[in-house]
Amino acid sequence: MWIHDYITRSGFELDAFVETSLIGMYAKCRSIDIVFFVLDKMLERDVVSWIAMNIGYVFIGNENEALMLLRQKKLAGHIKIDYVTMVNVLTACA
Repeated sequence: MWIHDYITRSGFELDAFVETSLIGMYAKCRSIDIVFFVLDKMLERDVVSWIAMNIGYVFIGNENEALMLLRQKKLAGHIKIDYVTMVNVLTACA
């Protein structure tokens, strides 16, 4: 949380790369509620940010939620299925 606070005070949070890194960090810390907070604040969400969120679900053992999120984003046109996405799906299914 100290790192997130520092990033916010420094103004780096507006960078999609930094925000996606925060999503990954919080996901690994099993803080999915904060992941959603960061994701909601993002001005621009790309496939990498959704994949980071998906990996967070897999990391905490919520594979069904990961697959549902992937399906929703695919149907909405937010995610194009590519090799990175497929690796994520296979991880969730494993």
